[in-house]
Amino acid sequence: MSNFSRLLDRFKYSFPQELESKVDIIENFVVNYIRDNEINVKFLNSCSTGFQGVRTRDQIIICSPISMETIGDFLYTIFHEIRHEQQIRDLKMLNPLTDFDLEDFEALYEQYWNMELDADEFAKKMVAKLIIKLEIPIEIAKKLFSLSIVTSTVTFILFSSISYVI
Repeated sequence: MSNFSRLLDRFKYSFPQELESKVDIIENFVVNYIRDNEINVKFLNSCSTGFQGVRTRDQIIICSPISMETIGDFLYTIFHEIRHEQQIRDLKMLNPLTDFDLEDFEALYEQYWNMELDADEFAKKMVAKLIIKLEIPIEIAKKLFSLSIVTSTVTFILFSSISYVI
């Protein structure tokens, strides 16, 4: 069993028994997405950082996933960091950390936040797609897929996105 499988199993038991099998489908979806997009993802069980995940030059690192409160937090973090990889590698966006000079801080700041907002939107949409694809009832999804790592406004936006996608 992979580290990713073990991490997902932790969340499986928060699902109602009749929906526990959905976690296996989530695992296959995420694994296939990572493989199809040729992204290297590492899950570090213990790292003391101020962030949940980070994109490095050659991999994505998800930090202390065991401490994430919901499967929504876990999946959101994975897809948020995947989007950062896509932004640099596939979309050829300028990297605010390497492609900007501090003397033009306003441009650096604007690029950074544009990338963060794009990654945030992408991650929320991917989580919403999973909820819809798996036909998880909205009341259960609100509990299991809520995002404690961001404000409750983001959770509202996530579930508003589900309504929009439907």
